[in-house]
Parts: sequence; structure tokens; C-alpha cells
Amino acid sequence: MLDILKLESLLNYNFVKRIIISYLFICTIYSSLAQVAPHINSGNPAFPFPQFLAYTNKDGQLDNLGTLNAPGVSHCDMEKSTSEAYQMMCNRMVYTGETVAGVDYIRQGGTSVPSGTGDPCTCAEADGYYLLSVAYMADKTTFDGMYMQMHDRALHNVKRYIDGVENSPNYPYSTRGNGAGNKTAPFGTLGGAAGNGNNVATDGDVDIALALLVAHAQWGENSGIVLNNNGWGGHEINYKEEARLFIGSLADTLISANKLGEIQHGKTYYNSGVIGMDGYFKDGDSQAEFSSWFQNGVTNYNGIEWIEYPGAKGSGYADYYAPAWTEQFSRWFDQEGFSPWCSSQFKRATASSDWIIQQHFDNDPRNIPLAGDAHIDETDPLNPTVTLSDGNPAEDVRHPWRHLMNYVWHGNPEQTWNPVTHELENTPNTSEYDMGMRYYDFLKDYRQAPWNLECDGDTSTTSNWVKYFGPTGLQTSYDVDGTNPEFFFLNWIHGASSPAAVVAQDIDLMGKMYRQCEITWDDAVNGSVYPDNVPVYFHGWFRHLGMLILAGNYQAPMEMMDPIANLRIYLDVDKTFAFTGDIINYTIDYKNYASIDATQSKITNILPAGVEFVSATGNYSQNGNTIEWDLGTVPGHNSTDGFSSGTLTLQVK
Repeated sequence: MLDILKLESLLNYNFVKRIIISYLFICTIYSSLAQVAPHINSGNPAFPFPQFLAYTNKDGQLDNLGTLNAPGVSHCDMEKSTSEAYQMMCNRMVYTGETVAGVDYIRQGGTSVPSGTGDPCTCAEADGYYLLSVAYMADKTTFDGMYMQMHDRALHNVKRYIDGVENSPNYPYSTRGNGAGNKTAPFGTLGGAAGNGNNVATDGDVDIALALLVAHAQWGENSGIVLNNNGWGGHEINYKEEARLFIGSLADTLISANKLGEIQHGKTYYNSGVIGMDGYFKDGDSQAEFSSWFQNGVTNYNGIEWIEYPGAKGSGYADYYAPAWTEQFSRWFDQEGFSPWCSSQFKRATASSDWIIQQHFDNDPRNIPLAGDAHIDETDPLNPTVTLSDGNPAEDVRHPWRHLMNYVWHGNPEQTWNPVTHELENTPNTSEYDMGMRYYDFLKDYRQAPWNLECDGDTSTTSNWVKYFGPTGLQTSYDVDGTNPEFFFLNWIHGASSPAAVVAQDIDLMGKMYRQCEITWDDAVNGSVYPDNVPVYFHGWFRHLGMLILAGNYQAPMEMMDPIANLRIYLDVDKTFAFTGDIINYTIDYKNYASIDATQSKITNILPAGVEFVSATGNYSQNGNTIEWDLGTVPGHNSTDGFSSGTLTLQVK
């Protein structure tokens, strides 16, 4: 008897059953039910969904479910379920009724399918979550509607697309930024920053900035949206310029309105967006700096006499820190020759955040990256230290996402933060990797030392009502040392903590975490039927996020700007075993997931001993026991024709 899998293993492919369900089919089924229809892969994206690529950094390649399928988690399943997760994100979106230059404005939250509500979050973080979801699904139609509505409602120091009115032209804390605004009020009343002057929160702005960079990576510079109304005079919205301005606002400096009188005395007070002059993230653009370094005798930095306002806070929100994002921003600014000052600030924010996670790692062998609050002790100015503690569980859970992706995308840093000089030194570190591996151990089995938790996650009770451990038993959140689990089983941990499984390269754990993301969320509409659910606020995003990361579809924007051909091969066989003389039929499907052509493409199959060639289809040649198909050029994806694919057959005896 011949083991059929032996022949299958000789093909370079990811083994899945031939159930090819395209995103077009998925969207067609559900778009009529959703208030906002998804338009996955619209606008000819450079990085269409899905890609299923490894994460490649300077230290090598990190596999994921896209490159090594876990049992029961195939490409076709991940394409379908992730598309449906995005469909559920769209179920929380509504059209506002405004249209500018042919673009229908969209906001997050509101009455949706089938008859329930998903109230809009009035904080900027929601804009970041939803714009990231839309950009990674390459949905230009929805991205344009959401971004233009957010731009007009919430951004400071911008002229609104809808009416030409400038939002908060004298906003004193950052050059742009998201003031959140009232998501339901008409423009011109309380329609955004112009009406209420909300200050900027770091967590929302860093995600919005990343989403804009992803949008530029997806669709280049030209949006095709030409504004002719209200004095715009034929201006075309430029994705690259929007990204540059918003990302720059995280670090750009402004003369502080609160200290204008001091300019007359030879001192100019500045504010510096959400990254302080000390190189640490601030909680927001109007917030005090994390440390007292700039206030304690440092009056000259980067060659300019600057004195920072409004002083030192000594604490901050650790889950707001996004070293993975700022590393991307610094690389992009360097590549494009943008502001050296901003690039330097991004590098400092990345390094200082990595150093803080190292402090957390060293402080207690049980510490995991689920912290919300950071506190700096500068009693000894030559040896400042930081401790992390618990904050809001719904925010703390984001900590591993924004931190551990720094290792996934970039590898181990070559430079390390000096907390005394507040500069980078040419010393490598493994801070994010070490924390990722420790956190992986916790996610894999928290019963092991040093946590020694019971299956119910609580050593103080003998009820032990949960009789299992692992991803399914992970609760909503834990304290920084892994204790005190929240008494719920949701998808927060599995989505935002998924980078830890990628760091550890544990495909089995990735598969289990993916499945948990797939099956677990809270529905805001009682009685709704999947996938028409309206997920409770960020349940939809954390679910979608985990699926994207674990399947290799959450690539760094700078990687997305340099796409490569991505030809995948899938094999199906009509028998699981065979006897002498039996005919075995193989079906070989191939598909180019990339936006660029796959040229000089070939598929080679070496027949093992025990079988003989009978026939094949396609442009093939046979040389002994080697069968080779010459595919030539397999075109890349475009929004009109979709993905290029083909089918071949092979028959052996």
C-alpha cells in the first residue's frame, strides 16, 4: 500500500482542501445585510488581503499560520473567517449622510444589522482601531469614508473637506492630532475639535498614524479624490502627505501658548506632541512629560535653547507606548528625508519604551506585559528606575500588541536607551524578545513556575471550576504578575497577545489562539445571526487583530511598500491510501496573492518510487520521474479581475 501523503509532501505547498471561497463571494453574501458594505481589496492595493507571509526582520524569518498551517486552520478557512471578522467590524459602521467628492462619510458605531445599536465610542482610539482594520483589509472605499469623516470631525489645525472651515486653528499642543469630537453631531456645531477643543490622547493617535502609513503603503500617494468645493480648488487628497503630517504631529514642536510671555525674556517654551523632549511617550499632547530630565538643568537639547512645558509627571500609561509603530515611523522618515527632529524623537521613544519593558522584566520573574501604569523613580539621578502596575484592564491588554510587534517586525535592536543621558547607545538588547518568550510561557501553561496557577487561574480557591488550561482557559485580563484573573472568557488576550506566540514560533499555540479569536466575542444585538453580529466595541477589533497577526497578514507598512510575488500551491487527492494498480488523481491549484506578477513560474513534482506517471494537464514536461509545469507569468491582483489562479491535474498509477 502506498502512503499518499508521501507524494504530497514532495510538492512545495501548504496543504488545504480545495474549498476556494473568494472574498468577492463573501462580500456579496453579506453586504446587502450590513449598513456599511465591505469592499475588500478595492482601489488596486499593493498588499491585497490575504498574503499569508512570514514576518521577516533582520534576525531572520518568523513563521505563522500563513506559512505553517496548524491542524484545522487552512488558508481557505483563514481567508473566510478573517473576512467575516471584518464584516462584523463593518456591522458597527454607519453612513452619516454626508458625501464629499463622491465619498460617503462613515463613522464607527450606530444602529446596524439587524435592528440593534452599537453606540459610537467618543474616544480617538476607536478611530485608530477601525482605520487599521479597514487599511489592512485593503478596503479603499471604506477607508476614504472613515478617514474623511474623522478628518473633518476630529483633527486639529485642518481645513475641513466638507465646508472649508478650519478646525481649531490655534490649538496649542500639537500640529494636528485627533481631538475625538462628537461622532453624531452635525459639522459646524459640535462636529469635532473645532467645536469642543478636546486634547489628544496618545493611544488613539499612534494607531491612527500607523493606519495612515498602511494606507499610503496600500494605495500610494494619489487618492483619486479631488476636492472642488468650498475653496479647495481641485486639490487631490494625498495619502502620503496626510500620513507625513499626522505622523509628524506626534513629535513636532509648537510654541506653548501658556508661556508666550516668556519669549520676551529670551526663553521660548515649546510643546512636543505626544513624545516628550525627554524621549519618553506622554499620555497626550497636553500632558506633562514622563521624567524630570528636561526640567532639571537641561536647557539645551539638539542645539536649541528649549524649555519644555508643562513639566514632569513621573508616571504614564504604559499600554499607550508603541515602540513597534515609532520604529516604523523613524525608518519611513529617514527613507523619505523628512524631519530629522521627528525621526530622532521616534527613535528615542522606541528605545525608551523597550528599556521600560526591560525594567518590568527584571523587576519580578512573574511580570508579564499586561501593565497599564508606568512610574519612574529618579531619586538617584544616575540610576533611574521604572515600575509598571495595573490600570484599566480594557486598556492594559493592548500592551503586548504595541510592544512585542517591535521584535516581530524588526528583530532585536542594535541600540539601547540610556536613562541618564536620554540618548541611544550602540549596545544591542533583547528586551522585547525576552518579554515575549516569558509571556508565551504564561499563555501556553500558567500552571508552571513561577506563576503556579490552578486551572481556574486562581490559587486562592479550591473550586477549580475550569478543568482545563491553555488558550481556551485564558480569562479577560490578569495583573502584571499574572495573578487576579478577570472572571470572563473573551478575545482580548488572544487578539492583543498573539505576537507572543509568533515570537516563540509555536504553531500549535498560534492555531489555538486563532480558533479562540474566531469563536469568542460579545454581541451587542441579542438574537442576531453570525456574521451579522454587531460586536461590543473593541471585541470586534481584538478578534480581527489576532486573526491578522497570527495568519501573517499584519505586516509592517515598510514591508508592504515593497511587495514580492506570492505564488501559493494547494494539493487535493482523491484517495487517502491506494493498492497496486490503483489510479490516483491529484488536483493542483495555484494562486498569486501578490499585486505584482509572478514571472518565470514553475511547479516541479518528483514522483516517488512505487508510482508511475499516467497523465497530466497544462504546459508540462516529463524527465524520468520529474514532472515540471511551466506557468510562465501569473498576473498579480487587481481590483477588477481579482486574484489570478489556475488548476492542473496529475494522474499516477
